[in-house]
Amino acid sequence: MFMFKSNCFCLLGNTINNLFSCCCRPKRYIVCVRTHKCSCGRFQNDEISCGHGMTIFRYRRLHETDYCSPFYSLKNFEDAHVILVEPLKCESAWDIPSYFSEPKLVPPGSKRTVK
Repeated sequence: MFMFKSNCFCLLGNTINNLFSCCCRPKRYIVCVRTHKCSCGRFQNDEISCGHGMTIFRYRRLHETDYCSPFYSLKNFEDAHVILVEPLKCESAWDIPSYFSEPKLVPPGSKRTVK
């Protein structure tokens, strides 16, 4: 048995199929490390490990980042923010085309009467 936090612990599982049981009182969750699935649903839906998966990874001495989607990687984050965004100028310096200068508001249509 391996304790994680105060209320979550890992029970030995089937290491051939990489199935483990994680008990977080009062519930028990089944985690499959090979297929990246947990019975709570977060591991497979968010593609990032849930707390139950983290318990198993620490028990098995596995690195958590190997089981996350590449979407959550530091490199992906840096690549997404490499393009600089220029701040807007003062509103008085904006060059607004004439067809946008005066917004045309259309009143809501008349309501139908119920027969």
